[in-house]
Amino acid sequence: MEQHYISSLIRRHYRQLIRISTALDGKFAEKDVHAFRVEVKKLRALLRLTASAHESHSTPVMPQRLHTFYKMTGEIRNLQVQRKSLIAFAEKMQRRLPAAPTALLDERIHAAVIIAQQYMDKEHPFDEKEKLLASLPQKIDLAAMKKFIRREMKPFRSLANALSLANVPSPAHALSLPHAPSLAHSPSPETAVDSFTPTAPLSGLAFTTIRDEEMLHTLRKSLEDLVYTWPMMDKRARNDINPAGQTSKKGIALLSALLGDFRDCCLCLSLFQDEDFLFYSGQPAKPFLQSAADTWLQDKKTLLEKINRSLLPAHRRPYARGTLNGAPNPHVHAHRISTAAAQAP
Repeated sequence: MEQHYISSLIRRHYRQLIRISTALDGKFAEKDVHAFRVEVKKLRALLRLTASAHESHSTPVMPQRLHTFYKMTGEIRNLQVQRKSLIAFAEKMQRRLPAAPTALLDERIHAAVIIAQQYMDKEHPFDEKEKLLASLPQKIDLAAMKKFIRREMKPFRSLANALSLANVPSPAHALSLPHAPSLAHSPSPETAVDSFTPTAPLSGLAFTTIRDEEMLHTLRKSLEDLVYTWPMMDKRARNDINPAGQTSKKGIALLSALLGDFRDCCLCLSLFQDEDFLFYSGQPAKPFLQSAADTWLQDKKTLLEKINRSLLPAHRRPYARGTLNGAPNPHVHAHRISTAAAQAP
């Protein structure tokens, strides 16, 4: 892949980012925030591939102002996912949605949007393109592509190896999650965590295979990099990609989407570690929030079991060998799976 082609791809990504930023301006609607973040991820994946071919100390990296703005949109996106999940849970369970929790999230979204808007207006995060183009290598050859793939596959191989070494009889027995948190007492800002014991991080669970949610998130980012750079890869380099017996873009996209659903579920459960959220949601919202916590905790367990199965070698999977063993739990943003599958060739 020659420099002029790499340059044309980067310019195209910047044109898309500028177009989406126009839609973001003043609104930051959920679909526009998502589209912006996906486009940045595509650019980031290309830059990581490009960096594998660079021999100097000045490797192409995400421009700082764009990276900062991307992180700001991440805060907005997280809040939007939490709010959307509360609304979706109320609709699914046919329960009245308490006003206080969503009102608090609306206020947080509004504050985060103001900060991001001010930064975009003042710092112009899309003005660093030419400096980035000047740091590109002459070409990305087969050796560089293989180097990139080895680096991106490292999180998968580490987790798959940990799962294999655990030697558990079945993914269903690979974890032991605590009971759902209880909202038995009214929390205050000082006592909210004591009165509502949230789901512990994975590292605190009796879980013998994957010990850290952040490791799963790192894996997801690596798989996304592979999906976004797939069309640019030499077929000989793609032969080095083999997550869980999958050598297709579709298989990798499905596993990445499953990890995304798990990330969103963890994000929703993090609300119950938020002292201010619990306090200002008030006593009337407690039954609703308790029910949501019960459901999301079960969703988390189900998704984790599916991820375990996906990471096992094909011959060790309990069923549907050679596949990803089903789609994510429909309670948790299952649209991501169908979208990933539809976009893959």
